[in-house]
Amino acid sequence: MYYHPKPSASHAAALRPGQLRHVIRVASITGRQPIRDVMLLWLTHSTGVRVTELASIEIRDLLHQSGQLREEVYLRAAITKHSRPRTIYLTHSKTITAIDAWLAYRRERGWGLSSDPEFRGFRPDERLVLTHKGRAFELARKVRHLNTGPVEYRCCDALQQLMSRLYRQAGIKGGSSHSGRRTLAAKVLQRPARSSWCSCFLAMARRIMCGHTWTLGQRLSGWRSMSLCDVALNICQI
Repeated sequence: MYYHPKPSASHAAALRPGQLRHVIRVASITGRQPIRDVMLLWLTHSTGVRVTELASIEIRDLLHQSGQLREEVYLRAAITKHSRPRTIYLTHSKTITAIDAWLAYRRERGWGLSSDPEFRGFRPDERLVLTHKGRAFELARKVRHLNTGPVEYRCCDALQQLMSRLYRQAGIKGGSSHSGRRTLAAKVLQRPARSSWCSCFLAMARRIMCGHTWTLGQRLSGWRSMSLCDVALNICQI
């Protein structure tokens, strides 16, 4: 059983496994792009990727030139929050299946194709996630005013609204674009001996959920000898 805190006004809902299956089932039969929407849900819940980062991921970030899917996807500083690069891990079998299904659908629609057979025939600089019209989601530039001064950042409002709609249509109260990260954090933090790995997946130096902190010096038990990709394979199975 996972720890699932009650969502507050400032916290997205963390989903139980049954709730996630329900959201995915509803998404698969509703909306303009059910194949894409299912992929979005699996990606956010199995990797903890933020939606604005997801909107910025390109085909070359996800695929090798040979067309093989990368197990480790490097998120460049240019697309991450606070410009902190990190790696996400594509280890979940259903996430991989969902990505392959979306790419196959895009090929059928002719979205972002190239005459070059590399990258499965897609243009490498094409975005992974597209609108129902086959276009990239726009990233709005916003300014946050902090004590240290104004800070400019990018945000994909349209994709955030889309994610919220997926949860809302499935009847999940408090579901939002952050629910995938919060659900993954709850799952990792349920295992105290392994909680120090959470910072590797969610790229947060300290607190990820209210009342839960960790340090990188925590004991890793039998996981010490495992690669991060192996750890991700064990943690992220839903």
